[in-house]
Amino acid sequence: MKICFISGVFLPQAAGGAENYVLEVAKRLKRKGHELFVIATEPYDGPASLTPHRTSYEGIDVWRFSPINVAYKTSYEGYSLPRQAVWRALDAVNPHSVAMVERLLDRTNPDVVHVNELEGISTLSSRAAARNDAAYVHTLHNYNLISPGSTVRIGSVPGGLDRTGGNHPLVTKGYSRIQRALLGTPDTVVGPSQFVIDAHREHGFFEGVRCRCLQHGVERIAESTSPPPDDPSVLYVGRLTPEKGLNTLFAAAADLSDVQFDLCGTGPLQSAVECRAESSANLTYHGFVTEAELRSLRRNATVGVVPSVWAENSPLAIYESYATGLPVVGTDVGGIPELVVSGETGALCDPGRADALVNAIERVLDNDPAAMREAALAWAREHTLETHVDSLVEIYAESRRNR
Repeated sequence: MKICFISGVFLPQAAGGAENYVLEVAKRLKRKGHELFVIATEPYDGPASLTPHRTSYEGIDVWRFSPINVAYKTSYEGYSLPRQAVWRALDAVNPHSVAMVERLLDRTNPDVVHVNELEGISTLSSRAAARNDAAYVHTLHNYNLISPGSTVRIGSVPGGLDRTGGNHPLVTKGYSRIQRALLGTPDTVVGPSQFVIDAHREHGFFEGVRCRCLQHGVERIAESTSPPPDDPSVLYVGRLTPEKGLNTLFAAAADLSDVQFDLCGTGPLQSAVECRAESSANLTYHGFVTEAELRSLRRNATVGVVPSVWAENSPLAIYESYATGLPVVGTDVGGIPELVVSGETGALCDPGRADALVNAIERVLDNDPAAMREAALAWAREHTLETHVDSLVEIYAESRRNR
């Protein structure tokens, strides 16, 4: 099959979960004999950048163009709120982006158009995919169609997000209604969690459209588990932002003074994390770490932790922890309960409550750590990137048959 991935931004301009997913899946599909290319945007670099040109990234063909807007997606957040609003309005209905996507689809004639991220390349571009003769598959990596902040509140959570900005119910309702009106109709919608599919349907999206829950897959899986460390330790890996529940994690670390807490990642709260680590005897901040360093930290930790106070979709941190045999404590929100089997691969707890997080960590520490490590690794072996891509190819074929 000839497959086109659409991603509002792509590597190296952005290196988030959706972008890395597109790259790894594209590589695997190419190795299976499929023809692959990506349509993405790039920062403005003179008039020539406004029209599509062919590039390559790690062996994958990428057609790039610069959309006409007041800023590029990765930099607009630094502007004033009025200018951000203008950017979002232009991005939603950007006729230039739609024309460029339509031109590329007509030129390349793919069998499948797989939309992974529309923010940055215009929601309206999905209509170009829907009008094309190819099957249109849409993966929900986030909540960008529901909320301009791409975050979904989970109610009144102590220490959680306020009802401000993109999370205000009135803003979310109006924003999602506009996005729903602009979005083309996919042949199939794929969600890494059932939660993200249900959340979109609750906002009126994808009525009458086939929806499939297909969890992600991991590529590098340890051959065996490492022995549990003699001294208990908890590992956090992720963005340093308020919705990740770092305040709850800090409070839990203060209560568990005999347990080592290691944090990896970068983000807006980095300075606060550095200050907290300097004043806490059992908390170490490692900053940004390489993949090899991260795998070593995971193999030498007792338990991973995902203390989010917002509705995570399907956190890759859990998949990657399991791939090294590391059990995970996660909050009982969003798609996290679909990944963590309490008592087997980890434990679940209420969000925003330090006492609940402490209790969940202690349950894992008091359990049979070796058995939990084996269960986590067994879960990863059933969720490989290979099996994920095979399922995706079946979805592509089914979508083509049912057009």
